[in-house]
Amino acid sequence: MKQLPSKFESREALTALIAETFDAVLIEGHRQPSPIHGRVLSEAELAECVQPAAYARTRNFYDGAVSRLSPFVRQGVVDRKTLASIALSGGDKPAEKFIQELIWGEFWQHMAEGRPSGLWQDAEPYKTGFLADDYASELPQDIATGTTPNACLNHFIRDLQATGYVHNHARMYLAAYVVHFRRIQWQAGAAWFLAHLLDGDAAANNYSWQWVASTFGSKPYIFNLENVAKYCGNQVDCRPETGAGRELRRAQRAVVPGARFMSPQLFWLHEEVLSEALIQTQAAEGCAFLFVFDTVWLSQRPVSLKRIQFIFETLLALPVEIEIVYGDAAQVLKQKALQHKGLSCKVVRPKDPELAVRVDGIASEAGVAVLERSRWFAPPANAFTRFFKFYNAVRGEALTAARGRVGDL
Repeated sequence: MKQLPSKFESREALTALIAETFDAVLIEGHRQPSPIHGRVLSEAELAECVQPAAYARTRNFYDGAVSRLSPFVRQGVVDRKTLASIALSGGDKPAEKFIQELIWGEFWQHMAEGRPSGLWQDAEPYKTGFLADDYASELPQDIATGTTPNACLNHFIRDLQATGYVHNHARMYLAAYVVHFRRIQWQAGAAWFLAHLLDGDAAANNYSWQWVASTFGSKPYIFNLENVAKYCGNQVDCRPETGAGRELRRAQRAVVPGARFMSPQLFWLHEEVLSEALIQTQAAEGCAFLFVFDTVWLSQRPVSLKRIQFIFETLLALPVEIEIVYGDAAQVLKQKALQHKGLSCKVVRPKDPELAVRVDGIASEAGVAVLERSRWFAPPANAFTRFFKFYNAVRGEALTAARGRVGDL
């Protein structure tokens, strides 16, 4: 167990600490932070990012009016219901496509909860004419390093590696290239994405890879260079390779110091619940806060420095002081219980099914109360396996719940 500081002289100092402390679990060769900073977002910033009418018109283009908020949704800084509420403030019709995309995220979660084996196993046979054994199990080096013969795909790979974010269309192109052009198992590509993406969510990521592969869908997703040129041509050179990708806006938020750990109530934070509203609610109840970079969890899945730093920066931006520790989460929580007699500890159950198994196991072992996470809408009773059936079943409740928050903005 290693106690980590909560204040740094510079971003470079934080990067250096992460590079040293997390060396054993970081992806080899990827030790630079993302230009996207982990932070807390105000309602005004969210409203600026959510432009549903422009999103509906331009979302498929590489420079389209997408919100780029998925890393913040993944870390629980903002929830999809809040984004739906903001979108609806401009009217139902302009918001329809934006809200539909938000519900895609809920659908993938629904799938992962109902069919957790599908996170890493083929949900259905390939519809490509090939058997699963016909696909290689390892990602080739030229894909991992962005040195494929295809310049535009190399551009997307560099974006992924440099920023931890890449447009959804580019994700589909890369997935199709890996699975169908190079005949690599989708699992290898999914693991590659999860290691780099700031918004890496196993449910959305892995089932999306399966959709592209055709192991969760009626046909494979295939693209051509003309399609890439249509949607990305003004940002990506689809002919010779030209080098640098786009600059991303950088922003920071000051840390507001809070109280040191003295409370008999401890709220154990993890990577999905870094919400300012949740933190303030728990602080009002007298909780102290602990975040553990869990070495057991991290050792099971290599991760980029970018992702660790994004989470770390978000922790530093939250309006309370949080004790940040690197170590085995189960041992850390047991040690806390020994140090503070009568300590009560609670945690919110994660959405990620694999992380939920880890958290539930620790909670049972260390006597931690597990709180059920809040949901935008109740999960449907039927085990839908296709999106639009799911969407039609939940749309009414989802819009009603989102409208209920508009007056609170």
